[in-house]
Amino acid sequence: MCKVSRIAALFFLLLSALDAQAFCSVSWAYFDARSNGPAFVRCEDAGETFTMWQQLDANGTPVWAHSTPAVSLDRTRLLSSLDWDSLDPQGFSTVHMPADKHVFVELLESNVTLFLGTNQFPLDGNLAANLDVVVGGSAAPRSDSVIAWSRTSFSGSTYEIGGSRASGAPRLVRINGHDIFTSGFTLSSSSVSAPSKCSTCRDFDGTLTVIAGSGADTFYADARIGTTHVFSNEGDDTFHVFGTDHLGSLVVDAGSGGANTAYIGSGGNSFGIQGPLQFDGGNCVDALYVTMEDTTDTTSRQVELSAQPGIGSVKGLSADVSFTCNTILGVYPTWFELHAGPKSDIFRIDGLFAHETHIDGIGGDDSVQFTLRHDSTSGGPLYLKNTTGSIGIEVDDTGGSIPTGVELRKDYAYITNRNTHDRLAWVIWNTPNATDVSNVTLRLGDAANEVAIFGVPDAVNYFIYGGKGGMTVNLAGDKVGQDSSVALGGGDGRDVFTMTPLASGSGLISVDGGGEPAGCGPQASPCGDVLNYLGVASGAVPTSGVLVPPPGDLSNVVFFSSIEAFDGIFSGCFESGACTP
Repeated sequence: MCKVSRIAALFFLLLSALDAQAFCSVSWAYFDARSNGPAFVRCEDAGETFTMWQQLDANGTPVWAHSTPAVSLDRTRLLSSLDWDSLDPQGFSTVHMPADKHVFVELLESNVTLFLGTNQFPLDGNLAANLDVVVGGSAAPRSDSVIAWSRTSFSGSTYEIGGSRASGAPRLVRINGHDIFTSGFTLSSSSVSAPSKCSTCRDFDGTLTVIAGSGADTFYADARIGTTHVFSNEGDDTFHVFGTDHLGSLVVDAGSGGANTAYIGSGGNSFGIQGPLQFDGGNCVDALYVTMEDTTDTTSRQVELSAQPGIGSVKGLSADVSFTCNTILGVYPTWFELHAGPKSDIFRIDGLFAHETHIDGIGGDDSVQFTLRHDSTSGGPLYLKNTTGSIGIEVDDTGGSIPTGVELRKDYAYITNRNTHDRLAWVIWNTPNATDVSNVTLRLGDAANEVAIFGVPDAVNYFIYGGKGGMTVNLAGDKVGQDSSVALGGGDGRDVFTMTPLASGSGLISVDGGGEPAGCGPQASPCGDVLNYLGVASGAVPTSGVLVPPPGDLSNVVFFSSIEAFDGIFSGCFESGACTP
């Protein structure tokens, strides 16, 4: 008893030195004198930090351990890290708490942090029982924290985050089959009473942080109230995000050193994402491949993909899904793939945040409106398709002032900076051998731009519009597909159109020269637009156009400002010399 008295004296001295700060108490409670558990932890002071883990005791028995200082339930005795108050009514004694015993944890005040696991004893390999965490009525909403620590583990583990247990109690995280959850139940007295619903307590609604190790871990995340952070660290990790609560959020740091994969959605749709979902890419070198599923969604959606340097987001299918990294010109994730529903959807893209972006409309008559940015966030590539429907594509650079070069083929548009040759955008369609694209529209900026059209698929319409700086278009007419069409629209600058003869069966090609450059005189003016036709002319001269053949045997040149169809420009013109309006 003298030893106990000395410990008690030291304890009270410590209390007074720390301004009467309280410590978490730990006990092996029991329902009656013949019962063995469960275990019990109570943290009563604001700002308290408490750590629990499992290890072998001196006898080789797996037991629950805890940080010190900790006290007996009556708050009169200090306990060692392996000792739990036995609540022996005949006198003070302690026991080693078996590791397979259920634990109730009460966080009664604000800003209490519960650590589960340590570097020496990571939680994923040292958890053999369930924990039930409850928050006291004096704690401010969402102020307490639970940290599940497995950072030093090398094992591949399974983490089930959020959602509910079979009993309906909200789950915090289930690790390799053992639950950390919140039910509002606790021990209603210090010893003999069975657990019951606490009238002044509530389910844990604070921050949950899950820190995994370097193994190949698998995470299943569902909705929970409160903020959730997941750090998966090294290893080839896999994330299945089924939902986020509208009163919660989920932040995923997939870590570096592995090829990580994330699937967003449940049952073929993303409706379960009701609160913010963020993937944090750190220094932008983390490898993450993301698929977002909405294939069973039967509502037409307007989906927005947007990017700023270091951040990107998806809106319109669910609550916001964002991707961030802390390098100003960084690109993250490695791959983003979006599967939309069978209805007709609109995709508005203001910059691309992934190294590769894939959009599959699945069905319906979809449209993609891609606005180019000149801040390195549009480079792509962007892959577009619609598995069972059609898709219309518009690439808009009307706000651009950089001279661009555009290469258009039957399955992609490749856009570069003419000065530096850096890629500005790469949009790819009709792959592999698909025929789902119905039309492609390109709107250029006000610099001097060049467009080379090397191929047009069958039954697809291409629309090209220039800006004020003058546009040069080179069209390989023999590469225009069956039943397709090409509409070329000049801007206010001096536009130059050059084409080879069309292939047999090709669709209509039309040219709108747009306005005249500032300072140009009346027709025919040498500062007007130019048409170079590299073949034999035929057709009728449009009355609204002006044809001015050059001297000598040069390429056929037409200055014009109206809309002309190529199959109606050249009737008898160069052959007969009747090249007048």
